[in-house]
Amino acid sequence: MTVDPLHTQLCDEYGCEVPIVAFAHTKDVIAAVTNAGGIGVFGAGSRTPTELRSDISWIKERVGNKPFGVDLLMPASLAEGNREDLEAQIPQEQRDFVARLMAENNIPKPKEVQPPDGQMLKHARESLEVIFDEKVPIFASGLGSPAFITDEAHAHGTKVWGLVGLPRQARRQIEAGVDVVIAQGYDSGGHSGTVGTFTLVPEVVAMAEGTGTLVLAAGGISNGRQLAAAITMGAAGVWTGTIWLATHESATEMFIKQRLIEARAEDVYQSRAMSGKPIRQLRSKWSDAWKAPGAPEPLQMPLQPMLVDGILRCISESRMEDWMTTPVESRSRTIRVPSSIRWRMSSCAGWGGLMPPSDSRARVTARRFSSVRSVWVLSVRCTLMSAQTPMRVRATSIVSENRTARTRRSE
Repeated sequence: MTVDPLHTQLCDEYGCEVPIVAFAHTKDVIAAVTNAGGIGVFGAGSRTPTELRSDISWIKERVGNKPFGVDLLMPASLAEGNREDLEAQIPQEQRDFVARLMAENNIPKPKEVQPPDGQMLKHARESLEVIFDEKVPIFASGLGSPAFITDEAHAHGTKVWGLVGLPRQARRQIEAGVDVVIAQGYDSGGHSGTVGTFTLVPEVVAMAEGTGTLVLAAGGISNGRQLAAAITMGAAGVWTGTIWLATHESATEMFIKQRLIEARAEDVYQSRAMSGKPIRQLRSKWSDAWKAPGAPEPLQMPLQPMLVDGILRCISESRMEDWMTTPVESRSRTIRVPSSIRWRMSSCAGWGGLMPPSDSRARVTARRFSSVRSVWVLSVRCTLMSAQTPMRVRATSIVSENRTARTRRSE
């Protein structure tokens, strides 16, 4: 009897059909991925509690009882206080730099709107109450440990997930009883750490063994080869983000989608110029300006967003495309065309390099599948089988089979 490599413990515990989690800031993406058999996690860091409640109701109406989650930012190292006290901590050097950028590049002044008030954790706590009230199946902390809220979340029937970039962060969360740890390697888009995905994931998997905590692999994962690799390393599934940005369902600006399609590996780098913490993103004039000789260092969170949110909003409203960006993973060119969620879930799993080029029969067969899950199953099975790998995925068997294949070819 063979083992379905796509039916992992994540599927058993959460009721998803495939072990693929999609993080996105667009509700339509969350609903589409969840209805296609994965798990959508809605990035709600910029939403007010009232807006979040409405968003959750919208998603629930479309996915029913299928699993989905909400992601909030709860950084541990964060200066808090009233807005006046925090404003006083912003150095004049950074203020002058932003003023020069606006003057020299004809960036309009911000409209009179309420700037960030520096109460990020307070607002996150209010949003957590909404998550518990609405009985959202999963709460994910995209920045900062959720260990302090684990018991309360479990009492409300909500599972707790945490993203980590370092082994020591993973250990603390596992010991606190977090349900799922997302081991997010250096290749990831958005807020990312310094340890590579293939170094971090196996180490976190070993820590979690026997504890009941599942591990998801994240960082540069966008096709079936990488999904198969994650499962081989012991992960229960993958956490993905960038691959959904160019889908038809995504609210990403069309010119950003085009830039994603055209981007090369060197067009992506880390910058603290937006949030105060390292964000891997598409290169832009905004990030270039903060890396230029003579530019000041970006401030820490929340001072940097308090300083720059107004100008970034004006850049967006004025459609200054060269100055706009989006978080994106370090990657080869895996996004080639705008697509639907359904097409992306199938193509990123296999038809972008999974099947041998000569295997046109398998490609035709895949197009005939009506179920997204069926395409994923076929894709990953073909990956493992093409590597001469038994369906029970083991790293040792991959190595031994490949050695055998090389020996036969040499003979």
